[in-house]
Amino acid sequence: MFEALQTSLLFFRRYHDFGLNAGTEYEYIITAFNKEGNVQSDPPVSETTDPSSPSGLSPPALQPTSSSSIRAAWDPPANPNGVIVNYTLYVRHSSITDQKVSS
Repeated sequence: MFEALQTSLLFFRRYHDFGLNAGTEYEYIITAFNKEGNVQSDPPVSETTDPSSPSGLSPPALQPTSSSSIRAAWDPPANPNGVIVNYTLYVRHSSITDQKVSS
C-alpha cells in the first residue's frame, strides 16, 4: 500500500524523503493529474537506503561449560541497519589487556 507523500505544483518535480530507516528498501510511484483524470507510473521503482552502523546489541550470554571453558552466545542487534558481515568477541582476563578471540 502506497502512502501519499506530497502534492506539488507543476514546477516542483522533486521530493526528498527524510526519516527513513537505514538499509531498507522503499518503493515509489508517481501520479499525474489534470482536469480529465490521472495516470500512475508503472511499474513502481525501488531503492534501498545506505546501511549504517548497527545498534541495539545486547551483551552476550555466558555459560561455564567446564573448569577451563566458557561458552558465549548472542542475539543479532535489534537494528542491524544493513547486513551484518562480522561479529568479533573480545575477552578481558583480570591480569591481561583486551584480546580479540573470534572474528
